[in-house]
Amino acid sequence: MATTQVHLAYTPRGVGLTCALMYFKAEPDIYGWWIGRQGSNFQTAYFRLADFYSTGTSMYVTQNSDLYGGWSIELTSGKPKPLERPLEVADEISHKLDQAQDAFCGEWLVLPGDKDAESQHRSYAEAELAWSEVSFQFRQLNKFVKDEAVWLYYSKDFESAVGQYVMRRWPIDYRG
Repeated sequence: MATTQVHLAYTPRGVGLTCALMYFKAEPDIYGWWIGRQGSNFQTAYFRLADFYSTGTSMYVTQNSDLYGGWSIELTSGKPKPLERPLEVADEISHKLDQAQDAFCGEWLVLPGDKDAESQHRSYAEAELAWSEVSFQFRQLNKFVKDEAVWLYYSKDFESAVGQYVMRRWPIDYRG
């Protein structure tokens, strides 16, 4: 499987998890998933950056995290444009996205209902850090750069161009 790249943002004295973004390359496209805040709610979606390394990139997203509903929204302009007929997510890509998202969540996130959510919550409380319905694994916080009000983490080979393209268009509050 292609190497997954990651960008994470956490507001320790505010809302907690601000955004989590992961992606991988399957040239000429880039595929990924995000979770982030829109107001007080979390929004999630899978995305496809079609022909990312050309001048004619298009951005397609799923409705929430519904891979089986296909790429149902075009977000190239930054304004959601529902597609008349969703574009099918190829089986191979669907499986890769599902596996990558599952591995990403297992490594980085604490989700409602996780068996260790209560102990994670206690660790956050003891450290006097913000906890939210979806949070980062407490043990992973030491990897974040903590120079600003929002703590950040980027994987070694994260491409800023990918992050900038997605963050300018996604419907969540964080813009990087």
